Amino acid sequence: MPPKLDYNSNVYLAVTLPSSSTFLSQPQTLADRHHLLTHVGQVGQLDDIHMYSVPKADWQQNQDEVLSLLRAQAGVGRVDVQIPAQRTRRDEL
Repeated sequence: MPPKLDYNSNVYLAVTLPSSSTFLSQPQTLADRHHLLTHVGQVGQLDDIHMYSVPKADWQQNQDEVLSLLRAQAGVGRVDVQIPAQRTRRDEL
């Protein structure tokens, strides 16, 4: 069961970890690098992508610091800020 994401309270970051990353075996240790980060879990069946959250109330003031810290870590390939998108339903023909 995927974790329930609360975009009203948190900003979510999808972090891609290369196969050589030491964080793959213990992704929680990446969240331990900054007090605002929380490891949410793996993204679906993708072993190399993990979701982390930052409280929305703290994001505005700390986003540069958090993103810089993550991107500077050896073993982190890519960091993407997740933006919630409204799903639309298409009419069936």
